[in-house]
Amino acid sequence: MKISLCMITKNIEKNNPLIKFIDNAEKYGCRPSDIILVYSESFDANYVSAISARCPLLLTNIRDTQALKDMLKRRKISSNAINTLLDYEQPHKLWPYSYSRNIVLMLAAMNMSDAIIFIDSDVEPSVLSSKSNQLEEIDFISSHINLLKQGAQVTSSEYSGYNILPIAEFDGQEELLIGLQKENMSDWWVNSTKHKSLIYQPESKKAEECQKVLGGNLAIKIDALKYLSPFFSSCYYVGNNYYLTRGEDTILTKSIIDNNVKCMDTNTYIFHDTYGNFPKEPNLKDDLSVQERFFYACMGWIGRNPFYNWLLKTNNNEDLRFNMLKKGTKALIKYTKNESFKLLLDAYRAAKENLSIMIEKYNKTLEAWYEFLKGCEIA
Repeated sequence: MKISLCMITKNIEKNNPLIKFIDNAEKYGCRPSDIILVYSESFDANYVSAISARCPLLLTNIRDTQALKDMLKRRKISSNAINTLLDYEQPHKLWPYSYSRNIVLMLAAMNMSDAIIFIDSDVEPSVLSSKSNQLEEIDFISSHINLLKQGAQVTSSEYSGYNILPIAEFDGQEELLIGLQKENMSDWWVNSTKHKSLIYQPESKKAEECQKVLGGNLAIKIDALKYLSPFFSSCYYVGNNYYLTRGEDTILTKSIIDNNVKCMDTNTYIFHDTYGNFPKEPNLKDDLSVQERFFYACMGWIGRNPFYNWLLKTNNNEDLRFNMLKKGTKALIKYTKNESFKLLLDAYRAAKENLSIMIEKYNKTLEAWYEFLKGCEIA
């Protein structure tokens, strides 16, 4: 089985974890066939050379997709489809997560990969153990490949480490999460001062069927693409600034459910250094960097929600959501003394106005994607 280890990132720096993953794979006798690395800004030439010396490397800058366009043309993909998939208008150097992930899928399909394994630039092949409260190495790639060989079409699992909801304690947490459509996390977040916002590897690593996938701990068989939607996310304006929406893997989840794709949870978590300075506790009240990370997460959720509700036909009480967001945002600003969070309310309105644009882009992306799959003889 030809397995491609894949990553999307802004910059390729010396602290990039790819070599850790190569070391880990070789340790457990499961070396990937190659690496597909897609970046948007810059790279450390010495580090890239070190990666390519260890494993065949397909390196792509999403600012220069001419070679990829030529490959699509040779497969008789129309200019309209190519433009939809590869000519993204980005005035503020922001590339939707889905844009980069779909480029990886295209490269893998044309590279004749049998399967891909996605990792992110802020994860590593370890988990946080509840027994030792330390990072412990895992057999990461095997946890996916073994299930793929047994018939799974998609495999995924959770992250360990600090959750994106940082340690916080203030009146209004529940209201804020209702406004963000994250109320399923309310009880957990309210108790974050007790559990310190930490997620641990569960004791059992027994794989089980699931429907939820996470983009940084994810494997996909290439021949399963005919049953799956492409990744999809976007950007939207709030005032004069541009923000990325989140949830490109959530959209993929819908197609798994709709088409009865066999998806397995490996129950092998992966360590995610959410705030880039583990083990320092992420304190929302006093740490400006944590506030900034949380702010962008909130903007991503808000930007996604109208489209998410449209796609999933969610019965969403918008008046209630907005009122809860106002209460929660007011409490959040009081707690953090950070006025930047006022933009959450503007974002809510802007996201609603952006819905028709997202729907149009989504439909065009689907049409172009299926043309691509036919050109690769996958559909």
